[in-house]
Amino acid sequence: MAGNARFLIPLAIFASAKALAAVWIHSISWKGGWVWARAWRELGPPEGSPAYLFCGFDSGWYIDIARNGYAYPKYVFMPAYPALIRAFGSIIGDHWWAAIAIAWAASFASLPLFQSVAERYMDRAEAMWAALLMAFFPHVFAFTSIAYSEPLFLFSCLAAWFFHVRGKGSLSAAAMAMAALSRPYGVMIAIPVALDLLERRAFRKLSWLAAPLGSLALWAIFCQLSAGDWMATLRHQEYWAKLGMPYGVIGSYIWGAISTGERPLANYYLIAFVAIMGYLALSSTRADWGLGAFSSACYLALLIVGALPSLSRFISFLFPIWLSVRLRNHIAGAAALALSFPLGLALWLWFLQGALVG
Repeated sequence: MAGNARFLIPLAIFASAKALAAVWIHSISWKGGWVWARAWRELGPPEGSPAYLFCGFDSGWYIDIARNGYAYPKYVFMPAYPALIRAFGSIIGDHWWAAIAIAWAASFASLPLFQSVAERYMDRAEAMWAALLMAFFPHVFAFTSIAYSEPLFLFSCLAAWFFHVRGKGSLSAAAMAMAALSRPYGVMIAIPVALDLLERRAFRKLSWLAAPLGSLALWAIFCQLSAGDWMATLRHQEYWAKLGMPYGVIGSYIWGAISTGERPLANYYLIAFVAIMGYLALSSTRADWGLGAFSSACYLALLIVGALPSLSRFISFLFPIWLSVRLRNHIAGAAALALSFPLGLALWLWFLQGALVG
């Protein structure tokens, strides 16, 4: 399919799957509000609102920040998504639907962005299937359906690289700053940009890197002035750690076994997932060594400080790992989507029911 029309097929497939999933979940499980209706109480939407189809654990924290600002322990949530919720919510008069709209808009915009980026490294058919396989991967499908910051992080990282390779430095810098303020490790999108500029000896353009680094520095200054701790984003994880949330594969599994001699209870799914995603992160260097460095650096950082129950979500949204996927056969691609779709739908449902912590 010629021109930009080639992006329409993946978008139509993705939109149809999202609509079918939402209608199905609503039809089989809707009873006037999810568990979050009780958990959020006054903060949440009205009882029975369809907004609960698209919200979960941390959605309430983002809304709380958008409405009331930061206080302990909310500094673990980076400011880009709450700021957008506050701005758009003030326009439409509803912060919940603003959060949902922003997440879904970023999700859908990321699909053609990734497909366009992938076309630099593979032919158009392969790029289309890589985009669809990424979008339908269970964790990506589920958490692009929820009012979380991952869709904004994915969009920002893709936009940063998309604009960089097209020579639009100012737009790339703005997207890098957004990525840094979406997830703490989003600042690492500066790595492939810096490596590419150094390789091309475009030293003057390195000044664009001040945008992500500066935005992260300003956030640290805000944390110091507001919370008295410039590392509050990391240190306030203690709030969830006290509730039993384990952080870091290296600390929880490897170092714990070495230092105490005890064998922690193994999550074999998580171990297998981490191993496979680590392989894909390293393999992405074959497509582009700078993007491979980005995904590998984020992967290692998440192993050190990431919350274990959320690790599958975090890693799945590192877009370079999906550049390792090469598929041209339409039958094989359709079969892969047919397998991924029900799994993604199930994760979405389990998350809403509180059976999955993501």
